Amino acid sequence: MNEAHPYIEDQTAVTNKEIADAFRKCLPYLWDGQGARCERPLNTCGALGRAYLEGEIGRNALARCKGVVMDRLEGNWTVADWLAEKGFIEGGRELRDYRAYTTRTRVRVPKIVRQIQQYRHAWVQALINEFEEKPDADA
Repeated sequence: MNEAHPYIEDQTAVTNKEIADAFRKCLPYLWDGQGARCERPLNTCGALGRAYLEGEIGRNALARCKGVVMDRLEGNWTVADWLAEKGFIEGGRELRDYRAYTTRTRVRVPKIVRQIQQYRHAWVQALINEFEEKPDADA
């Protein structure tokens, strides 16, 4: 998972512990699936971006975490797309646009979107656990 990413300034600057910490810091920004409408980012990369903008994670950690997410999604754009490709849900593309469910609209969040958010939170927690336990390559 520590493949080189050209948009990271210093390829050695991010440890696995720092990756785990960045994922942990994005969780409060990731919508929890509660409430009639989505008030925070629906996807993991959006939550990572918010944590970066709030100064909680650095640019290299942001880039490395986004690289991990995209690697795990195996070419899919979102978790919903990945779940649909794997046959766990129907849909995908039509579920990806969280803007349809924000407080600025009257559209209520469908149950499947709430379930995807529960999965997304569990997935981020699993990534935290994985990178906390994973030794760095040069350790």
